[in-house]
Amino acid sequence: MKLHLKLTHRSRLLRPSCAALALVALALPARLPSAQAAPITITYLNQEQPIPLIQSTVNTFNQTHPNIHVVLQNLPFDQLFPQIEVRLGSGSSSPDVIDVDAPVTAAYAVQGFLTPLDSYFSKADLAQFVPASLSTSYYLGHLLAPPINGSSQLLYYNKDLLKKAGVPFPPNDVSKRLTWEQLVTNAKKAQVQAGKNVTAWGFVIDQIDRPYQLLPLPESLGGQPISKDGLHASGIVNSPAWIKAFTWYSNLFNTWKISPIGATPAQTPNLFSSGHAAYFWGGPWNVGTFQAAKGLHWGVAPTPYFAGGKAVTPNDSWHLGVNRHSAHIAAAAEFVRWLTVGPGNDIFVKGNGQVPSLLREITRINQDSAYATFPSNVLRLTSYEAQHTAIPRPVTPGFNEYQDILTRAFDNIRSGQSSKAALDAAAAQIDRAMAKYARAPH
Repeated sequence: MKLHLKLTHRSRLLRPSCAALALVALALPARLPSAQAAPITITYLNQEQPIPLIQSTVNTFNQTHPNIHVVLQNLPFDQLFPQIEVRLGSGSSSPDVIDVDAPVTAAYAVQGFLTPLDSYFSKADLAQFVPASLSTSYYLGHLLAPPINGSSQLLYYNKDLLKKAGVPFPPNDVSKRLTWEQLVTNAKKAQVQAGKNVTAWGFVIDQIDRPYQLLPLPESLGGQPISKDGLHASGIVNSPAWIKAFTWYSNLFNTWKISPIGATPAQTPNLFSSGHAAYFWGGPWNVGTFQAAKGLHWGVAPTPYFAGGKAVTPNDSWHLGVNRHSAHIAAAAEFVRWLTVGPGNDIFVKGNGQVPSLLREITRINQDSAYATFPSNVLRLTSYEAQHTAIPRPVTPGFNEYQDILTRAFDNIRSGQSSKAALDAAAAQIDRAMAKYARAPH
């Protein structure tokens, strides 16, 4: 499920008039046709969710809502974002509903793509969401794209490599999670070398250079991701907490040499599944791959934290938004509500095994004995993290620029540049990139 983190699209230039219209005027409910009238047809532009599951979920909606017919348009991940930019950017009325990657909600709002949905969700509806998942649904006080599911991160470990090194398995207990310092000590012992060649790395990071994965490092030390208005980074991404966290990150590759410098996010899961990594920090979407790996004996534990800091895990996943130019806003909003907070969400989340964004789904996972044993208990752990340690990515209209700049900085740090120099440069670059958003009327 590497959902959130492979963004290659770029925000379009601002269109302030659209932004003002989208954020000042709330969408007003419209009258839907009666069940006897011809149904309204709306289109849903969807990223590469498992097609049978999402189609089955949409079919259930169509069967239970005779006045609305949803047509699914499924696109590969890398094609979704350009399609949204082109179609909604041109003012097209189709698609009516789109998948929204959580951190670009603010960017889509500023570009005038989304209809505010405040009037379609009651306070009781909103109270059902996990707060961390709901927080990135808003921009400038308006509900724009409620979540369909969440995400998290886990520490995977290779039992055979740890046994051979005499290293105890990390406890699958959130009250006894490892510190990052302890992890380094154990990873050094568990790394396997043949002469100068590493045959099994001590520690591998799933999304090795992406903010989604790495923001919890400075946040564990009390660092913030960006200013409260989402427009400034100086003094924040180059603060002492960030410099300390990314000095530790640099040491993984350059001092302790327990992590592979040249690995890419496409390669890192394979290092663990093939038995070439003792520890792997990654998402629950890897469970199926690791289960299927022949000869791999593995376990999971909570994400570590820095000694003296706090436990922090990432969150965010896919949200749903309504095209501001849709000719059927009320029908589209009804479908969004059904799939995010209504019964459609129960069908979808149970079917795809993702971290829930609804509290009732977390309760179900905690109470259902099917989730009591390995590896299904992974969802119990990630559901706990979603409620107690999850911090979503920052809300900023310039998230794409923010992410790209930080990814380059992390790559530079991994390649040997000092964390302070890389983060000082990144902070200045982010401030310059955000200047156009600071000047735009909201």
